[in-house]
Amino acid sequence: MKVYMKDYILLRWSRFNYYRHINDYVSVSNLRFLINFFSGDYRSEDKDLFIRIVSYYDANFVYNDLKNKIFYIGCSEWELDEEIDAPSGEEFSVYVNEGNTCKITHHNFIQLSDKLMNMKKNPTPFALIYRDDNDLVDCKGFQTQEEMQLFVNN
Repeated sequence: MKVYMKDYILLRWSRFNYYRHINDYVSVSNLRFLINFFSGDYRSEDKDLFIRIVSYYDANFVYNDLKNKIFYIGCSEWELDEEIDAPSGEEFSVYVNEGNTCKITHHNFIQLSDKLMNMKKNPTPFALIYRDDNDLVDCKGFQTQEEMQLFVNN
């Protein structure tokens, strides 16, 4: 089955027990927000994530569009720069956009988090997180960087 990827990020397993960018660079892909959230702030037992409008974490936030069942996951810029004010709960719907968050449906988020948590139990050295042409985010593990690159190229 051929997969068309609209966007992707190459990852490697870290000694800190999570996947991180394969190169230490700042990615322009908005998937970076999702990776940062899963590598640092995600707690699978936090079921309130699905009922709170805004969840704040150390370096990330999740805005929950309850009506459309969509998460917008982003970096809390105000935690990094004290000159930036955090938007209020009511302002978040206007604040979030494709440049400062990763948009993902609740259903897709559940599928992805299950897959990532299973991968974490028996991690592969390399992984790919990608958004397909149906706007679904998925991930796939690889034993070598070459296998991963071949998958991307094909």
